[in-house]
Amino acid sequence: MKNRIKILRLENNLTQKELAEKIQTSNKNIWAYENNIATPPAETLIKIADFFNVSLDYLLYRNFNINANNNSFSDDEKNIIEKYRNLSEELKHILLETVTAWINEKK
Repeated sequence: MKNRIKILRLENNLTQKELAEKIQTSNKNIWAYENNIATPPAETLIKIADFFNVSLDYLLYRNFNINANNNSFSDDEKNIIEKYRNLSEELKHILLETVTAWINEKK
């Protein structure tokens, strides 16, 4: 979860303090969530998900079923997700930071 909150925050060009103000918590809490020192309570998770317009499943890294019968993903999307899942946590982090930086350059 820590990486998702940080990535969403950075994608939206927010400081920890700004995000904290938006969801009515302290920047110390945001820092603790992003550094895996504390887990946000359910109410805070909902505020984060609502603010960034993402699902709780996304924030919590809940797996979703990708199979041949799942028509919500293209073959390319399924392929990318499967390859991503096989990466180490360190490589996932690097990939997410790289993609985030690339997206921010395109804005």
